[in-house]
Amino acid sequence: MSDSIRVFNADDHPMLCKGVANLFRETDGIEWVGSAHDGKEAIEKLVELEPDVAVLDIEMPHFSGVEVVEVLLEKKIKTKFILLTLFKDETFFKSALGIGAKGYLLKDSSEQEIINCVKAVHGGQTYVNSSLTHFLIPGGSNSSVLDELSDHERNILKLISRKKTTSE
Repeated sequence: MSDSIRVFNADDHPMLCKGVANLFRETDGIEWVGSAHDGKEAIEKLVELEPDVAVLDIEMPHFSGVEVVEVLLEKKIKTKFILLTLFKDETFFKSALGIGAKGYLLKDSSEQEIINCVKAVHGGQTYVNSSLTHFLIPGGSNSSVLDELSDHERNILKLISRKKTTSE
């Protein structure tokens, strides 16, 4: 499994945490390496395990997912971060991308969208849940985030908004 994407997940809701972990365990090309149930535990395990990608709940006890990302990026950890949330809120969205998360997914995402996000982020792309791309439309209230994206990232967002698959 050396070519597999090593993935970690953290969520304070045990059933959701276990479900996401099971999804990763059952997916070819992905190696699930561990879970945590709060931000403090996530930081400790992520420093120890150094996975390729971490999928973190945005709201957890002790440290939020955003705070976990901030702490670990300061430590220069090479893990790429995806935030998983219930919130379709522009403020959460802006803070997630602003601090360095490479993916932003809603908890009602399909299993395939979660896998697509992990693969895209591992491959160096930024991935945003397709139902949130309106936050990135030029002239919208979040145009400053769009201005910070590369041409390649903008093209990816356009394809996502058109519901294209990763391979397309």
